[in-house]
Amino acid sequence: PNGEGSVTFMSSTTKLCSGAVVLSGDRATCTASYPAIGSYPVTASYSGGPDFIASSAPALTETVNQDATTTSLGLSSSSVVFGQQLTLTATVAAKAPGAGVPTGTVSFLDGTVSLGTVTLTSAGKATLTTQGLLAGTHATLTAVYSGNPNYLTSTSSASQVVVAYTSCITGTHTVALTVTAGQVICITGTQTGAVTVQAGGALAIVGGHGTGAVQVSGATAFLACGATITGALSVQGVTGPVIIGDVLYDGAACAGNTQSGAVTLSGNTGQVVLGGSTVTGAVSVTGNVGGPTVIAGNHITGALACSGNTPAPTDGGTGNTVTGARSGQCSASGF
Repeated sequence: PNGEGSVTFMSSTTKLCSGAVVLSGDRATCTASYPAIGSYPVTASYSGGPDFIASSAPALTETVNQDATTTSLGLSSSSVVFGQQLTLTATVAAKAPGAGVPTGTVSFLDGTVSLGTVTLTSAGKATLTTQGLLAGTHATLTAVYSGNPNYLTSTSSASQVVVAYTSCITGTHTVALTVTAGQVICITGTQTGAVTVQAGGALAIVGGHGTGAVQVSGATAFLACGATITGALSVQGVTGPVIIGDVLYDGAACAGNTQSGAVTLSGNTGQVVLGGSTVTGAVSVTGNVGGPTVIAGNHITGALACSGNTPAPTDGGTGNTVTGARSGQCSASGF
């Protein structure tokens, strides 16, 4: 046709390329996009010209598949101390020749353990902040995009963070211990004397022995795994995780504790877990928010009282043995 006339491309009743495309020589080119995956019939109709009559091509089928995606993961730091916040940011994008911004969710994993799931923003980003990583090297942090009807799932490459303490007591310490803001102390040996953890500090008792009251107030985190504590334990106003025994948390088994003295868990705003421990004394769990709060598999010689926790405590399907009265949110006989 040597440039005479135009071609109209149609998909069913929808015009592609906003209408007729003028010939360039004997060709008309239309680049189209489709609203969703599926199969689309496409026809081309030539308008004709002064020297040529109109004609139409038989329909072809255009198959639109899900776009491939890429997911990348960034960390706010490659090293933190126990209880310090770590921010993980995932970015999900369509892989060429795909286009658009994927929607859906991203799951953040530490190995096979889920740290949380976050919905993507309109910019294709998802951010999770956690204080719950235990001490050690976490070499396989990944972000997994869920996919959606238009986009395929994808997984980031692994990133690594090292979680440490500022110092540890490995031998015998025979005077009272105060953990101040910015200090992150672990006890793997023996502590004789009261322990006070002030706001902004953090404490982990891992296989250690303590004789004396333990008072934790406004700390960033508290952990007790396989510990023996003789004295009252009070943990209040902690902003990060409070993990006291026998739970598969952050991919690491935390053994139950032997606690001789009352346990008070109050006003904490992170996850609270008391599990698999033997407690000789009353247990009070009040006003913890942000949770979940898990009280599971313990042997408690004394009362168990729970009130004002949001959400309400759960035993995760593993009940507690309680010789004293149960009350409030933990009053059910099987709790």
